[in-house]
Amino acid sequence: MRGLKLSRLSETSSWVRKRVIEDLNYYAREVWSKGERRFFFDRFQAEFDQLMEEITKPEYIVKSISLEEAFIGITAYKLENQGIKMPLFYVCHPFRGKGYEHLAMLQLIDGFKSLPRVEGIEILLHPFCRFIDDDRFFRSIGFEVQEWVWMSKSLERSERITPCSPEIECEIMSLDEELIPDIARLDIEARILLESRGNDFDTGVSKICFRDGKIIGFVLISTSGSEGVVEYLFVSQEFRRRGVGQALLKASLKQLQDKGIKSVVAEVNVGNSASISLLRSLDFSLCCRAHLIAEIREISNSRKQRAA
Repeated sequence: MRGLKLSRLSETSSWVRKRVIEDLNYYAREVWSKGERRFFFDRFQAEFDQLMEEITKPEYIVKSISLEEAFIGITAYKLENQGIKMPLFYVCHPFRGKGYEHLAMLQLIDGFKSLPRVEGIEILLHPFCRFIDDDRFFRSIGFEVQEWVWMSKSLERSERITPCSPEIECEIMSLDEELIPDIARLDIEARILLESRGNDFDTGVSKICFRDGKIIGFVLISTSGSEGVVEYLFVSQEFRRRGVGQALLKASLKQLQDKGIKSVVAEVNVGNSASISLLRSLDFSLCCRAHLIAEIREISNSRKQRAA
């Protein structure tokens, strides 16, 4: 398509933010269901502001997407390890589904192929970056798509949370800082999460499960204002489907309620039927399907073929 151009921005100026916020407000009014609107409206602008602050860091390259000099979108990415990490790829709603996002992404990919040591691309789409049929769009250009859901639960005082006992004999206790290294050795994803949070992690709403002195499970929950977020839930393979995860979550939910937290949310991969069933058993309900998509495309083969 003639006239589509990607130009590097030296700064994410206020007019870019204003244009995207206007577009997000349109989506909130016209596209999201009532349930999605209620769930996202208070958070999407705050998340967008955080993302805009993140991409001002010097390691990010920020580009505007324009059509015949008119701004229609924005993208930001950085080189990380042996790949490209792209936390922002946004096309404004009047131009979606017309091939502009497809052409813009192919231009980006073509540029990435010439970079040394780049073997793949990972795109993390926040809820405000999603557009209609984006999973079909990304699959059409060779990405693998992982879809996630948000599930939530009210913790109003009127709801009584009763603890439960797993099928095996074990002990559940609050997580303290001395146990964090043990968790980090047990599970690499938890280690990455804990390292990213540093000393800011609120261990007061996190639980750990022991059996015969060995850690067999844990849950990590953060809080912001009156909301809790289940950051991570882990149960050792041999102890799954025996009530350990449910016991950990119930103990944590009770503690969250006692701290005055009004609601708690969890993000789950749509293919993780066990976790979804566990959350449903604790009266979590679906807030939004496909809240987050992670796409990974290997580009090393394309580069080798071109070189040949």
